[in-house]
Amino acid sequence: MILRMQLLDADYFLNINKPVVRLFGRAEDGDAVCVFCDSLQPYFYIKPNASMKAGEVLDMLDGVKEIKDIQEVQMFVPRGYQQAKTKMLKITLSNPQDVPRIREKLSSIGVAEEIFEADIMFKYRFMIDNAIYGMQWLEIECTKTQKTVKSKVTTYAAKSVAPIDRNENVGLRYMAFDIECVPTDARRPLDARTD
Repeated sequence: MILRMQLLDADYFLNINKPVVRLFGRAEDGDAVCVFCDSLQPYFYIKPNASMKAGEVLDMLDGVKEIKDIQEVQMFVPRGYQQAKTKMLKITLSNPQDVPRIREKLSSIGVAEEIFEADIMFKYRFMIDNAIYGMQWLEIECTKTQKTVKSKVTTYAAKSVAPIDRNENVGLRYMAFDIECVPTDARRPLDARTD
């Protein structure tokens, strides 16, 4: 079936150690819906140490059980201007929560000269890879699932997710916002009257 929804929020949870992105939104008829997407695995890139060959790096990382896959890729370094692509390794893991620890391990053992995109939160990685942004309309090929403890609204399992060009907003009932406060005195807790 095809579901069209306006995206309001996203997060992820682990289902038997597999990350599942949840997209929360409103369908065209205004009903609250949640879509489960489990196709993405967490990944980041490293520029291998110049003194090491890619094969040596692969051999060093072969025993790291959290690493699911390592691919050699050609890409532009995401900083500055380059005329040619650079050889990098795409490190794919099983669990997004392992990324910081594996990133630090690769840095500390001298395998990585530079590490890229390891600090992107998993839900944002999913959105970037699928060209999705907040409040955007999505067309989702999916199947309806049973209600779960992870979601109290109608849920769907996604086969594919694609943005669509649509400018109107679905009828919303609530508005929330978040503010950041700076204390006038860092040694005391925040005071709503002065901070």
